[in-house]
Order: sequence, then C-alpha cells, then structure tokens
Amino acid sequence: MFALSWQFPDPHMDMRTTPFPDSDVLSEADVQAFVDGSLSPERNEQVQRYLRTRPDEARRVGFYERLNREMQQSFEHLDGGAAQPSFATFATFSLIVAGCTGWLRQHLRAIVAVLLLAVCAAGGCVWATRVPATVLDAGALMVLEHVLQPANVPAAAAAPLLHTTAPDLSSLGWQPVERSTAQVGPFARANGFIYRNSAGDFAVLLSVRDWTAPAQPQWQARRVGEVRLLGWTTAHTRFVLAGRAQMRGLMRAADLMTMR
Repeated sequence: MFALSWQFPDPHMDMRTTPFPDSDVLSEADVQAFVDGSLSPERNEQVQRYLRTRPDEARRVGFYERLNREMQQSFEHLDGGAAQPSFATFATFSLIVAGCTGWLRQHLRAIVAVLLLAVCAAGGCVWATRVPATVLDAGALMVLEHVLQPANVPAAAAAPLLHTTAPDLSSLGWQPVERSTAQVGPFARANGFIYRNSAGDFAVLLSVRDWTAPAQPQWQARRVGEVRLLGWTTAHTRFVLAGRAQMRGLMRAADLMTMR
C-alpha cells in the first residue's frame, strides 16, 4: 500500500497555483484508489497536493487509510499472510451486510410467522401419529381374535424370510408363522408377527412408532377376558405381545424381547 507522507503546506505558497485538477471535492473513488495505492504516479501526486491544501479532506483520507491498514492486519493474523482484501472490498461487503440486515428487519414479522407455522405443523404431525397403549392393545386383540377363528388359522410352517426378520423366540419353542398388521390411527399402522408355540397356541406381537411415548423398558401386563397383553416401550416404539392368559412361555417371551 502506498504510504502517506504528510507535509505541512508552505505558508508562502500561493494556493491558487495548485488547485485540484478535477473537482473541489475528493470523490470516494479517488479516496479508495489512493488508499489502495492503485492511482497512477501523476494522479497520486495531484491528490497529495490537493490534500496538503485541504486538512479536512486529509483527515478523512487518513481515517480510511487507518481502517484499511487495520483490516489488512486482521486478515493477515487470521489467514497467515494470504491475499488481503482492499478497502473497496471491505466497503462492498459492508454494504451487502447492511442490505441483508435491513431486509431481515423489514421482513422480521413474516419470518417469525413462517417459523411458528413450521413448528406448529411439525408438532401437529407428531401428535397425529401418536398411538396410546390402549389403542395398540385393541389392535393386537383384533388380530388375535381373527387368527383364532378356525378358517384363519395360519399354516404351521413359516416362510423362511420370517425367521430372519422376526425376533428369535425359538428357544421357547415359538416359531413365526405369519406377518401381521393393524391400523391403529389415521396415520399410524402397527406391524408385527404371529407366533405359534409347540402346543399350538398363537400369540401376536405388534409394534408402532410413537414419538410422544416415554421409555418403559420393563413390560407391564394387562388382562382383557381370557387374553393377557404385555406392553413396553423402547426408543419411541411401542410393543405389545398378546396371547391366551394360559399360553406357555408368554411372559418369558416378553422377557427375552425386553432384554435385547
């Protein structure tokens, strides 16, 4: 950058002999170019002569020069001596920031309203997919009642794919024999499996995602008539295992799945 060397004007010099050649006021473009050191030598000398006759303009240019130097030193400290932005670049950046700030102030209410609507919509979606434990229990009861009808009893042999996707309860003599689903809300569907034990009894396992459900890793038992329902919640997913109250291995199956 061109280094300014200030000199006091000669009191005997006739000011009329050194007028600024282009205008009586130094333009912003002249100031930026002078501070950046991008003026031609002839133009630079003209600006210096002009500043010696105008202390007020000299102070303004000196302020810009100090600002430009401080900016360069700041970027040099951060970037380890990389190419430095000029005063013109800094001025342009400042104008952009000021414009963005003004736009944000002007549209602040609209932005806040949009954010509130987005939050409400997200909350509404989460609430719409909420599935209370009693609703999931009702879905499991419906599936179990359907399975126990003679015309709907699943075949004893399970499809090979079920053994790789269903929880493994073979240590209890339980085998998955069919997939099961149940509509448990306007926007929620529970999925699971139908198991058969060695005695020929059937049990239904259903699960559904519920982001509002608190964790309940230990199963809790409920009874509806001759059916026992064992329910638990992990990772915002509700589970229920339904079967006849006298079914062999029902509680042990719930223990195995909650320990995993």
